[in-house]
Amino acid sequence: MSRPARIEIDVAALRHNHRLLRRVHGGRVLAVLKADAYGHGAERCANALAVEADGFAVAFGDEAAALRAAGVRAALLVLEGVFGAKKFDTAAREHWWIVVRSTMSQLRRAPSRTNTAATPNARPA
Repeated sequence: MSRPARIEIDVAALRHNHRLLRRVHGGRVLAVLKADAYGHGAERCANALAVEADGFAVAFGDEAAALRAAGVRAALLVLEGVFGAKKFDTAAREHWWIVVRSTMSQLRRAPSRTNTAATPNARPA
């Protein structure tokens, strides 16, 4: 049985909460928008936080691609990472930040056109 459900986002409250989090944290903050911003609308939340957030995190490349297609130009971190040369190409072209859960030897096999030097704390495999 389905229940009638409705959610309303107070954009001013969202911005306020983000500013509060940044003030308490004291550093840079990425807003996590995975799963369509947990059902709240990733594009709408990204637009609301465009000036506030240092960037956005999503679970999958498809979510990052949808935000780019919607005109979001902020930094995008893809938490799943990418798999295969085609996805590496997309990540490089779309300027996604990616999580790498692999050894340096695996990373060296990534396409050479991908910038892998931007990880200052990387340890050799």
